[in-house]
Amino acid sequence: MRIVLAVLFTPFLALCAYAQSDVPVVMRTFTVVSQFSLPPWSAHDNIGETSKIFRDQGKSESGNDYFIHEMIPSDESFDAWTRLYAITAETPISGDLQAYANGQVNVYVRHCTNAASHFFPNIPEHAKLFLTFCEGYKNNPTVGEISVFNMQIKNETLVKNYINVRVPAFKLSDGALPLNDADFQTYVDLVWGLRLIDDSPGG
Repeated sequence: MRIVLAVLFTPFLALCAYAQSDVPVVMRTFTVVSQFSLPPWSAHDNIGETSKIFRDQGKSESGNDYFIHEMIPSDESFDAWTRLYAITAETPISGDLQAYANGQVNVYVRHCTNAASHFFPNIPEHAKLFLTFCEGYKNNPTVGEISVFNMQIKNETLVKNYINVRVPAFKLSDGALPLNDADFQTYVDLVWGLRLIDDSPGG
């Protein structure tokens, strides 16, 4: 896939502005109900057969409640996955959504040999849709990662829906990414399907 970063995102901007994924999964995440898409390798009636699932819930170091729900293809392991799809939540949260998104990007800055991000414009104020590019992990420079995140805050709960895709190490300066256009479009549309609704009767 040959790219120039300035033009890479043009088709996805149109996709994000006008298309929404189906949202067949409904899950209570603290003060909101999250609706989100299934992982791209699963159907609603076989997710238990096609996915391995990791779940955790507890208190963060700051005292907030957190929840993690991660899925990978059933033939992979959490020690060596190629695609990881997740929804996480944390509450109570206050502050600027952009700051939380920037904090997510900084995780890649710390752990990658070189990292970059792209935030989609023209997104509703309650959401941040963005890509992260990890050219190679510092602890494994032959492997990189491309991720798509949708972060939203509602009723003091921060919800993240995202997919991480591990790829061979790459250089953004080369103008090429080890991910084809169809997969890119699938992953962006996938996480753009996240919706948060009030966890109350008639909400």
